[in-house]
Parts: sequence; C-alpha cells; structure tokens
Amino acid sequence: MMLRCPDLILCDRFLTAALRGKLSNSFRITSTLAEDQRAALEHLFFFNVNQHRVLPGIQRSIESYGVPEIVQREGTLNIRVGSLEGVQTLFAVSEFGPPLGVAVFVPLNDGRFVVLHLVVEPRLRSTTDLNTQVLLELLYEVRSAARRLGHIDRIELVYNQRHGIRLNTGEPALRAEGSTGRARDSATL
Repeated sequence: MMLRCPDLILCDRFLTAALRGKLSNSFRITSTLAEDQRAALEHLFFFNVNQHRVLPGIQRSIESYGVPEIVQREGTLNIRVGSLEGVQTLFAVSEFGPPLGVAVFVPLNDGRFVVLHLVVEPRLRSTTDLNTQVLLELLYEVRSAARRLGHIDRIELVYNQRHGIRLNTGEPALRAEGSTGRARDSATL
C-alpha cells in the first residue's frame, strides 16, 4: 500500500495513521552521519534526480535562507545553511550506513519551525514503500522536535507552495502498538 500526503502537508492525522503500520527496521533516524558517508550524502543531497520536482522550493529556500553546505565536525557530517544559526539536521540512515533521507530545519524566534530542505533517496520500483516510510519518519521526527521546543506554533515547509502548516500544540500523538522501536539519536534537538 502506498501512502501519499498531498503537497507534503504535515498533519497530525496523516502522520499518526501512517505510523500505525509497521515501519521497516532497515533504517534509523539520527542527528549525526559518519564522515565516511560524505560521497553518499553529496549524491543524495546535491545530485538527487528528483530535484526538478521541487526546484522552485529549493530556489526559494536558498534565496531566503542561504546555500546549504556539508560540514565536517569531530568525525561527523552535518549541513550548514548560509550564516543561519541553529540549523539542525536529521538523517535517515540505512542499516548498512548510507543516508536514505535528510531533513534540514531551524526554529525561529517568531514561533515558526522552518524545514529548509527535505530529501529522500530517489524512488525505485523496489523501494517505494521504504522511501515513503523514510519521508514519514523524518517528518514525524521534525514535528516531535518542534513540540519539544514548546514555543513553536507553526511548521513551514519551504518546498511547499503554502505559507505554513499549523502545528497541533496538544499532547504529542502516541505511536500505536506495532510501530517501530527504532533507535533515535536526538541529542541536538
């Protein structure tokens, strides 16, 4: 079964329903990526064959916030965006090491949480379900990070034509029985 969220709308009902199913344990979400994965990250982030689908959003993000750049610190990789402070990155990492997806985001003082870039490994016929799971899990973790900050009332996806998506500020949705118990590293969130 293929789940789709039109225009990448980040909504509690869709994410909660999608995460009720069993997610694959073949990837994990982490805030760090090993430096030996630089080539894989460059290929995924900068040379993704699906860039043409979201080109206006990529251009909007670069014009508004700056050019993304891969940086190496203390043996790990991260993504910096222009001179913007507080940028955070989450990686969906394959059990074999390479990244399958990346979310780059920043909390702003005006109550907004802006997703600057959202990248998923290009879809192959054999990996369609995994790609959807990676995208949903990244969005779920971005939403969770926004909720942990407490003062965020709006998540904006720069790639989306809409201005912003209201974040339900109620209690975080609980994961249903049978959902993933995948390890998470959210030290920087």
